[in-house]
Amino acid sequence: GMPQDDMFGLAAGIGAILEGLSPHASDPQLAAADAASARVQAYFSDLIQRKRTDPCNDIVSMVVGVHDDDADTLSDAELISMLWGMLLGGFATTAATIDHAVLAMLAYPEQRHWLQRDAVGVKAFVEEVLRCDAPAMFSSIPRIAQRDIELGGVVIPKNADVRVLIAAGNRDPDAFADPDRFNPARFYGTTPGMSTDGKIMLSFGHGIHFCLGAQLARVQLAESLPRIQARFPTLALAEQPTREPSAFLRTFRALPVRLHAQGG
Repeated sequence: GMPQDDMFGLAAGIGAILEGLSPHASDPQLAAADAASARVQAYFSDLIQRKRTDPCNDIVSMVVGVHDDDADTLSDAELISMLWGMLLGGFATTAATIDHAVLAMLAYPEQRHWLQRDAVGVKAFVEEVLRCDAPAMFSSIPRIAQRDIELGGVVIPKNADVRVLIAAGNRDPDAFADPDRFNPARFYGTTPGMSTDGKIMLSFGHGIHFCLGAQLARVQLAESLPRIQARFPTLALAEQPTREPSAFLRTFRALPVRLHAQGG
């Protein structure tokens, strides 16, 4: 429900906001992140009011138009939080996954053929990228232990904040054979997120907090990666990528490539 021109303006500030989330952020970076966050929050507040006055056939209008006597009514603060999640969750993580996919194309050129096949082959490549290099290292939404639980010889106390380490689960050898090997065949012809032997990939979460934008992200990846492969078949790394120093998101500050390999 956001005008396309507004989306470009909002996206311009996301880099500054993500820098502010880094544990190594400087005072100027934190100030820039605060300023960018304030602009986005003010925009969302205005957007909510506009949709109340002039609703359209879109998601924002739908969630702000719930009647006051409905149990699912959200406060303005909750609406803004939801819109934040939709904006950031669908932007940084998908962009980072495209970066990881490009690195996979460069590191495993023998696997590029999956991107030249049918939609099922492309989907298998996408799922394996998501498994090998999930953009989020651990779950952002906490689970709370309802009682003392012993796990691996360690007691998790009641009321503790518990986070799932997605990156470890996706490379658990009990779930995926030879887990450090990039092998799209393990997802060929399967239900999204499930391997050929019925194991679940955790990159989009699980249960009631499953990622709201999972299918959109899959579509974006399945559309973009074959086009990159077809247009730049000799794509090559120009220099080592620079990662953001984030404890949560595996994003990149820079990923320089040559569109055409030297001599190509």
